[in-house]
Amino acid sequence: MNEQISQLRKTIIALLDDEEGITSTGYEELQVLANLIAEGHTGDIFEMVESQDGRYFLPEEHGLV
Repeated sequence: MNEQISQLRKTIIALLDDEEGITSTGYEELQVLANLIAEGHTGDIFEMVESQDGRYFLPEEHGLV
């Protein structure tokens, strides 16, 4: 995995690793960006995402790095 993809993964995890999460619009745009830059390298992150009340976030014990 190259440095740019690695940095994108860290950024996505940092944005989603919050109890408050991000808005549905932010989540959708983040997915589009991830697919444009790192297609096939971020799906594992998005598969773990949970949602509640229109906010998207990673579960507390996601184990991603």
